[in-house]
Amino acid sequence: MNIRFVTIFPQAQDVHLRKEVGQIPNALAQKFGYKSIFVCFPNDAQYPSLATRASSLEIQFLKYPFKQYPLLATLFYLLRYARKIDVLNIYGQSRWSFFVGCFYKIMHPSGVLFLKLDMNIQYLESLQTSPNVKRHLYWWNYYFKSIVDIVSSEYLSLTAALKSFYKIESDKIVQLPNGVDLQAISKLRFKRKNWHEKENLVLIVGRIGAPEKGHELFLEFLPKINFSGFKFVFVGPIEIAFQKKIDEFFMQNEHLKSGVTFVGNVADFTILCEWYNRAKIFCITSFREGFPIVIPESMYWGNYIVSMNVSSISEILENGHLGTIITDRSHYANVLETLLENEAKLEIKAKLSTEKAERFYDWSKLVMPLNDLIKKARN
Repeated sequence: MNIRFVTIFPQAQDVHLRKEVGQIPNALAQKFGYKSIFVCFPNDAQYPSLATRASSLEIQFLKYPFKQYPLLATLFYLLRYARKIDVLNIYGQSRWSFFVGCFYKIMHPSGVLFLKLDMNIQYLESLQTSPNVKRHLYWWNYYFKSIVDIVSSEYLSLTAALKSFYKIESDKIVQLPNGVDLQAISKLRFKRKNWHEKENLVLIVGRIGAPEKGHELFLEFLPKINFSGFKFVFVGPIEIAFQKKIDEFFMQNEHLKSGVTFVGNVADFTILCEWYNRAKIFCITSFREGFPIVIPESMYWGNYIVSMNVSSISEILENGHLGTIITDRSHYANVLETLLENEAKLEIKAKLSTEKAERFYDWSKLVMPLNDLIKKARN
């Protein structure tokens, strides 16, 4: 009988099915024959990824009519189905995940609870100085010891921090970084370009203007640097407040309209991959990150990575061996300008990044240790 793996993520839109939330259960179904069910509110009119990149998922919609009460909706779902769920997969460290996990184990004590933390290490560091740290530890130490069966960590320094702060046993933690959907990529109509076939593009992908992404930095330094024949392309939904800053930027720098492009949201995976494939350099200016999925994706497509020193980046880029890590935001412009002027030197590192993405960040390989832990927990 197939293992029934249920992911509950009430706020999911179609885009989440293309990220780790959908790709982990999809990979488990494809590689190990799990019956993977995805549960959420009907937040989008359609979920086209179910026919493409998440084709091994079955989706179920929460019936509870009030979307503003996701906890109640989830508890009602579990009241009906908990005993049929072999593995419950939930996300994040929150009151919602705490109560949902506890309720599931009450309803189905022998079921396996898998919590994917999707955490950045700065959050843990801030907790240590919080005035409520003792109360926090009291409840979450209990949760990690007595409720949860498997906890994911996206990078090694986070694993060490989790063990130290929460005393989580090593055999409960699975190393599960975000990955690349190589199966979907293999079906694309185009192949990966080599360095000399690429265009002189600097690519930025994400929620453009989200506070933690630090994209204001580009608006500050772009008028001051030499582009060296490169163009800057921003791909992703644009925050409303940031759109006003973009408008002001172009009013003051009309001469940059040909060199700086804001594409907007790209929902089509093929088009997003085309942007990765065209670009040579990928930039991250975030203040904080966990393990953003755009990094392994851009690595696979042969982009040279330039990033602030956020949580996982040293591990991913091997302390700068595979890219450039910037520790001081005030140096970002100068470092990037130097790279643009000497882009020929970036080719070898970009190629090494691609090889690492293929070797370590393939979803079908990443879920193998998780499958091992699930079988161990069930036995």
